[in-house]
Amino acid sequence: GPARFQVGEGGGADDGGDGAARNDFQPLFEQLEREGRLPGQLAVLGALGARTASPDQAVASAFDTPVRMAQALAQADIAQPMRLMLVTAGSQAIGTGPEAGPAAPLQAVALGPCRVVPRELPQLRCRLVDLDPAESGGQAAVAQLLAEAAAPDSGDLAAWREGQRWQPHRVRAPAGPTRQPARLREGGVYLI
Repeated sequence: GPARFQVGEGGGADDGGDGAARNDFQPLFEQLEREGRLPGQLAVLGALGARTASPDQAVASAFDTPVRMAQALAQADIAQPMRLMLVTAGSQAIGTGPEAGPAAPLQAVALGPCRVVPRELPQLRCRLVDLDPAESGGQAAVAQLLAEAAAPDSGDLAAWREGQRWQPHRVRAPAGPTRQPARLREGGVYLI
């Protein structure tokens, strides 16, 4: 029959009373690999419940869970290419002005593992998908996640607002006016 696993809160952050952090993801990944059922893509939704959590719980959900997943994949020596989609709701600011700030700034810590994990485990690709906080529990959110799962790799961050997908892009800033070099006088005294 199918294997059943229950992963502890925050990805197994409980220490089991012995002081050592337990990682419940490792036996799950090992079992899935043995059975040939290791997925090519995972969506990590833990940060979505963090909007009503304490700051410590919010950070644990958004940061610790993906880190523990990556550690488990490394410890299980899983080399299969895999995409991790770290899902938040309102962690990124879109637009300008005071109303454009992030609704859930503590969830933004998920971008750290999203950018670092692929450097440590090159078989993993990560993308932070920031859902519209106004729609994060409805059918629109499901459609957005399915669109992201099917989207080609195009950066490590995508945000959805009012049904529109946003991605950051680097744009070269126009060159400012050229300044004249400071004039130094021969024999001059300068305070640095």
